[in-house]
Amino acid sequence: MDKEEIVKATILAAARQLIQQYGIQKITMQDIAKSAGKGKSTLYYYFKSKEEILNAVILEDINDMFVRIKAAVAMPDSFKSKLEAYIKSKIEILSDKRQKFKYLIDNDLHHFDFPSYFKEVRFLYDDKETALIVSILEKGVATGEINPEKIKGEKGQHIAEILLTAIRGLEMEVYLLEGQNTLMGKTDLMISLLLEGLH
Repeated sequence: MDKEEIVKATILAAARQLIQQYGIQKITMQDIAKSAGKGKSTLYYYFKSKEEILNAVILEDINDMFVRIKAAVAMPDSFKSKLEAYIKSKIEILSDKRQKFKYLIDNDLHHFDFPSYFKEVRFLYDDKETALIVSILEKGVATGEINPEKIKGEKGQHIAEILLTAIRGLEMEVYLLEGQNTLMGKTDLMISLLLEGLH
């Protein structure tokens, strides 16, 4: 990293810690600057507002999540195990991040339209995530676990988009309902339905 990237990373690391502890409403740009060991003018050189800093923090966390999910999916050999790794690692990582940002989500939602905001930022990764699911489906064809006709042409893309939409339902439960107690059971049920249907 060059000098500017290091300064920016320092600011975001300090901001992340404050946001996780106090949310977004209670902290100021001065608080972030002080925590980062930087002057307020340095902070404003990189970011116009604390909302812009929050945006950058969330983008970093989403990127981190995607990198970790890809790593989890890369390890197993079969379609079934890759699909399980994808869904379970995603829910586990989201649950962990939800816990870290608990104060923000639980206390600042009435001040800040966090669900819509987060959804807008997160959807920047739609294409990457859909492509990852398509690669999992293609692995199923390669291993003989999926009939190639089932994902032929645009079918594979459409199936990937449907799976992503279904998994997003579990994501919203993580963030808004804190349904972690039953989440893994629901995740297992979803995987069973995806693999075996209702016969």
